[in-house]
Amino acid sequence: MKNMSQASDESIVVYYNKLKCHWDDIEDLEPSRDCTYGIMSTCTCNVLKKVLEMASREKVISFLMGLDDAYDNLKTKILSMDPLPSINKTYYLVQQIESQKSFSKLATS
Repeated sequence: MKNMSQASDESIVVYYNKLKCHWDDIEDLEPSRDCTYGIMSTCTCNVLKKVLEMASREKVISFLMGLDDAYDNLKTKILSMDPLPSINKTYYLVQQIESQKSFSKLATS
């Protein structure tokens, strides 16, 4: 997968939406994750759950690694969480920090 990075003048919303569109395009092109034998509903090894969790972790890591360097401390904090938060939770956390930074800049101006 092509590495995407947040441009220095790009908001978290714009950066995330570009990534989300990219992930959606990939999911549209990939074959379904259904079992070809039709036994997935009776599977007890939870392989589908594990595959989905791995895909979720990859999205979180991809999102975080593409963030501007100003978010390095937050990246470290999120990556050290156990379990790693979902991509939605990660996006929310980063967006909150961006909002706080914007508010701080306005307050000091």
